[in-house]
Amino acid sequence: TVVQNAIDTDELKSFSNNVTESSIEDVRKKLGLVGHHIAVFCGSIYKGKRIDFVIEASRMIREKIMDFELIIIGDGPEAHLAQKAASKYNWIHYVGARFGCEKVVFMKLGKVMLLPFIVGLSILDSFALGIPIITMDNESHSPEIAYLKDNVNGIMTANTFDDYVSSVVEMFNDSDKLQKLKEQCICDSEKYTIHNMAGNFTDGILKCLRNG
Repeated sequence: TVVQNAIDTDELKSFSNNVTESSIEDVRKKLGLVGHHIAVFCGSIYKGKRIDFVIEASRMIREKIMDFELIIIGDGPEAHLAQKAASKYNWIHYVGARFGCEKVVFMKLGKVMLLPFIVGLSILDSFALGIPIITMDNESHSPEIAYLKDNVNGIMTANTFDDYVSSVVEMFNDSDKLQKLKEQCICDSEKYTIHNMAGNFTDGILKCLRNG
């Protein structure tokens, strides 16, 4: 039985639906955002997540897209790397750990999520909020990476620095493709739900009992 592991994202969707443009604009001004090509990193900041890679990739993206900006949401043992980058570059914004509606407001400032390593249940945040993930084809990911369909509801690049940077730049320069990915994310958010997971689990038990 394929259970399709999920968490309850109903509250996240509710927050997203109720977030106003004025509240998003208030946070934009508070952070001093001036660009419109904005990416977000959201998650625990530990060695496996490779925030150093995200920062260096962002630096190269910035060279190709002059108004690119990065928002880093989260905390952890390597948060000092995010803090250092934010103090060095005025287009990197480290906001620490955020939760609930506040987290949603920060995330909705971004057009894409930069998660090159260890994509797990964070993909459900991507779907619920309509913010496509751009990741890399490597062995770090959790089983939920199976939900990502390359060029359909997210982007899976080759496992190289250059390909990752090029793919992010290409995505920002293709608004039609980005919109299609966003729409598919929202659509898939209705497929990977805790309700459907419970139903799949129940069906598996019933099949087992019938076959017994």
